[in-house]
Amino acid sequence: MPNPISDTMCFRPWLDLIISLPNKSVKWCCKNVHTPEQIKTLNFDLDILEEQGIDFFLKHPVVEKLKKDLRSGIQSQDCADCWDSERTSGVSMRTMSSRDNDFIINQNLNIDEDLVQCLELELTNKCNMACAYCGPASSNRWQKEVGVRYPDTEDKLFDKVLELLNEYWDKSLKKKRLIMFSILGGEPFFSDHIYKFIEEFMVNVNESCRYNQKIILMVTTSVNFPERKYKRFLELVKKTPNIRYEMQLSGEALGKQSEIIRWGLDFNKWDKGVDMFFEESKKIENLIIGFAPAHNNLSVPYFKEFLVYLYDKVDKFNYNKEIMMFHNWVQSPRWMSVLCLDPKYADVVQEQIDYINEMPNIWENKSHFLDSMKTLKGIVGSEVNIEYKKEVKNEYDMIENRRNISFSKHFPHYHELIEQ
Repeated sequence: MPNPISDTMCFRPWLDLIISLPNKSVKWCCKNVHTPEQIKTLNFDLDILEEQGIDFFLKHPVVEKLKKDLRSGIQSQDCADCWDSERTSGVSMRTMSSRDNDFIINQNLNIDEDLVQCLELELTNKCNMACAYCGPASSNRWQKEVGVRYPDTEDKLFDKVLELLNEYWDKSLKKKRLIMFSILGGEPFFSDHIYKFIEEFMVNVNESCRYNQKIILMVTTSVNFPERKYKRFLELVKKTPNIRYEMQLSGEALGKQSEIIRWGLDFNKWDKGVDMFFEESKKIENLIIGFAPAHNNLSVPYFKEFLVYLYDKVDKFNYNKEIMMFHNWVQSPRWMSVLCLDPKYADVVQEQIDYINEMPNIWENKSHFLDSMKTLKGIVGSEVNIEYKKEVKNEYDMIENRRNISFSKHFPHYHELIEQ
């Protein structure tokens, strides 16, 4: 058998399972890129799931070939985003994911080995925002803006996937030491499926998990929805005390900058929602606050202001838990990539790193956060990607015209960003 730690090895296809219900598709890493021919085979419907069950997701020929390629030193085209990133900056999601995987390194890593630890479910494309780096497949507000329509999740399909997940839990997942479930949208709180998922799946998990298991449910949210939506959610959190709920509150900028990047956001409402989660987290032991910035070429120069905001929140609420930071940066669309920034902004990222180190530690995953920031600094400090840069002005111009906004008015570095 080949050495499992080849030069192309990545553990994500063994660890991750990402199911998109509105798109009726599956992948095994958030960075996967598939050809039109592959996509046809990755789409599922009720009949396919009735016939193949959970094996459609776990034993699909696309993921089996991907695993074989990665073990054998072949740069699979499915992982093009990471290969491109490594050629440009030397780092990628693959290299970061491979740092801390002693558990996986000690496995035999057979192609059909079931090592899934993170199961991600995209529940809906309903969303009242149209973030600049998102698109119509994940936001019906985007759909309205550009005049296209994608169907949302079908109730019968959701019910079938829920049935399969309950079977999968009883057969396999409940035997594992660590399991992370992740819920995304759109905005998941605009779908009643989030409540049904907790009531009919997480309640089962809560009641049948072992005392030494660590079960996490991560929920990514814009915090841009009516209060009644999360009141119902918080009641369910209280009823499932064996589950650790990690809230990924999306944000990387403040005020008008945040409202332009995350179009449709009301920052004052977002700020009140953040306050609510701080207040409730103090009262509910298994509710953990986290933030999920998506660094992009608009936000990076001003991220320290966002960090100051978070430290101020901790002081305001005398918050005695540590916060999670779910750190990421935009690779697609590539015209929003940080690879379009002048390398001088690596010094700005270093200032942000210094600030984190100077301030009291409020982070549960500080080491990982700092490693990610150092990786971000390396990417920003690498050579500008000319092909990406060519697209910047045209794409931002189209958004400005559709939304009647001005990027240059609110982002002082914008003029140099669009220079060719």
